[in-house]
Amino acid sequence: MTLTLVTLALLASGIALSGTAFVTRWPAASTGTATPELPDLVGWFARWQIQHRAPDLDPSKTVVLRLFLTFTYRLATPLARLRIRPGVVTLAGLWLACTVPTIATRWPAIAAVVCLFSSLVDGVDGAVAGLTNRASATGFVLDSFVDRLAELAFFGALVVVGGHLSLAAGGWAAVILVEYVRARAGNAGLDEVGVVTVAERPTRVLCVVFGLLGAAFMPAHARTAADGAAIIAIATAVVGLAQLGRTIHRHLS
Repeated sequence: MTLTLVTLALLASGIALSGTAFVTRWPAASTGTATPELPDLVGWFARWQIQHRAPDLDPSKTVVLRLFLTFTYRLATPLARLRIRPGVVTLAGLWLACTVPTIATRWPAIAAVVCLFSSLVDGVDGAVAGLTNRASATGFVLDSFVDRLAELAFFGALVVVGGHLSLAAGGWAAVILVEYVRARAGNAGLDEVGVVTVAERPTRVLCVVFGLLGAAFMPAHARTAADGAAIIAIATAVVGLAQLGRTIHRHLS
């Protein structure tokens, strides 16, 4: 009964969000709000460096980053042309993340796919904002807040498939700690990107994805797979904190 209510709530919120995406579009012909000419892929790479204050991090020379930014560019371009607001895209990513624990109750493999897709969509809101020159401080804060909520849903999915709550909570807490230290370092003057550690969001998302896949294909060992994913996430967070701490010491001491 509870699962049915949650499913109905997610469906209703998804329909409402879809309608909101078109109702709240910015005007097409108003002065200062019309969609500007969109850059090509190379232009988007350059704009991303400016947006993230990372002049030394060239996306064209980093395979994973290049693939990720290319993917988000392809998805964001039609949304930008439709004049969809970046904030709505951010909430859509959160909605996808919230479906992961619900789906994991019956289909962990599908939940793993949705989890991965949700994390990829996470970059689309920033791409829409960057492509249309609508990036804002409010949007940046909203995106960071939604990321933490989405990761809470991801680690919650590990509990749903049989993992220990304490380990999943520890994994999420480790994520919060890494991002908190990065944010405080940014307030102290460190560049927004600072350093790319082993504990970045793609790593922890992959931990959850592999944990869900393990539960799906080895149901007799679902708890082991889920707990193993949480433990790896905690371990990478510890290493990531060490990497971040070294960078903070070098640049801010």
